[in-house]
Amino acid sequence: MTEDEVERGSAHDPENPAWTPDELAAARLIRPAAERKIPVSIRLDREVLDYFKDQGPGYQSRIGAVLLAYVRSQQATPAR
Repeated sequence: MTEDEVERGSAHDPENPAWTPDELAAARLIRPAAERKIPVSIRLDREVLDYFKDQGPGYQSRIGAVLLAYVRSQQATPAR
């Protein structure tokens, strides 16, 4: 899919509404504490890995932070 196709598709996705300017302004990166980290092996799409690596050192921590934010958002959402 092209970026435009992704944007058009997500614009009509009721489960993934666009962020409001207030939500974007309030968003913060939460880095997990180092002592809670456990070494694992994981397979990622090349595009995902390249994206995080292109942002510089600390890419593994950023990937972990994104996953942790997802887990916390799911825990805060009532099950359907």
